[in-house]
Amino acid sequence: MVVCCSVCLRELKLYGCHGGHSGRSIALPENICGENWHLVGNSCLKFITAKDSYDNAKLTCRGHNAVLASLTNQKKVDFVLKELQIMSVLYKASVTPWVGLRKINVSYWCWEDMSPFTNTSLQWLPGEPSDAGFCGYLAEPASSGLKAQTCINPVNGSLCERAANHSAKQCRTPCAMRATCSDCTSSSSECMWCSNMKQCVDSNAYVASFPFGQCMEWYTMNSCPPENCSGYRTCGQCLEQPGCGWCTDPSNTGRGQCIEGSYRGPFQTAVPAPSTLPGPASSLNSLPALNISMCPYDTKYNWSFIHCPACQCNGHSQCVNQTVCEKCEDLTTGRHCESCISGYYGDPTNGGSCQLCKCNGHASICNPNNGEVFLLPTKGIKGDRCHLGEVENRLPRQSSERNVLL
Repeated sequence: MVVCCSVCLRELKLYGCHGGHSGRSIALPENICGENWHLVGNSCLKFITAKDSYDNAKLTCRGHNAVLASLTNQKKVDFVLKELQIMSVLYKASVTPWVGLRKINVSYWCWEDMSPFTNTSLQWLPGEPSDAGFCGYLAEPASSGLKAQTCINPVNGSLCERAANHSAKQCRTPCAMRATCSDCTSSSSECMWCSNMKQCVDSNAYVASFPFGQCMEWYTMNSCPPENCSGYRTCGQCLEQPGCGWCTDPSNTGRGQCIEGSYRGPFQTAVPAPSTLPGPASSLNSLPALNISMCPYDTKYNWSFIHCPACQCNGHSQCVNQTVCEKCEDLTTGRHCESCISGYYGDPTNGGSCQLCKCNGHASICNPNNGEVFLLPTKGIKGDRCHLGEVENRLPRQSSERNVLL
């Protein structure tokens, strides 16, 4: 189902939301700043078109819980100059607003936020500042610069500024705008991730989104797979995934690598080359292409796409008769040398290693997957590595180190 982006944006605006490229919640600038305010960086800006003196303009801004604007970075300067040009067309008259710039002494000008004026991102017009002027305002849009004026004289408008209210109520990102599986499924069950289509859809619209069964595998809350084939460590896991194949190395131990591919062999996705062609034509360079050199049969590598090879010893034993693991080494055990021996933990699949359980001398076995200690109730000892002493259950005074276990 194809939905026009402009329709999506209109729907978002109905709910007071604004799209972004990533993140779990979004909000429109007008929601953060308020009506007729503009979000620029971390500041909210508002143009006042009334003709007034500098001090009265400050009072007007104060009435909006703001101050006269300090244009201290290029982003704010560029935005303000562009808006002034637009306003001059709309109102058929130039708005030349006060900004928060004042003369402190004979040669020193300072912004209302007390930062010094550097004459870099925004500059005085030729002949400015005049000796009579102690307050700064923006000249006509065509000039794009500053002028000085006596503070009691009125000018056409003022520019107010206040900090952005980032605590404004945030809107949930629509499923269709979530670009990764983790963003799609992390917060609730309202979205589903289609792994082969790399697409997040609303759970209620799953059937309508894939009317011809294009989605071969989907995931819901906190159940994301690796983002590509290389994240799968065993041949069994690899071949369960659409578009993944297993390349076994020549070691005769079952060790290998999961790679994108088809029944013909592994695929390689080319890096898109720069192109001047418009639209989809420029993306043809990034289509996957067969590359058998990634799993070369002539050097005894073997490509599997439907069934795993019989030899599956995870790199820790030679295979006898291509099916039996002769002797599991590297502290591993199991029919396929897929587990760590007692007293060790880790993930030995596909050449992984095992480590000694860290029990600080108080136990000898641990969880073979994560190393958490299997500790019988022992007074004064706690922690998943038996490394903490319980202050509330102190050991008898026979030891001066009753609460410190090394």
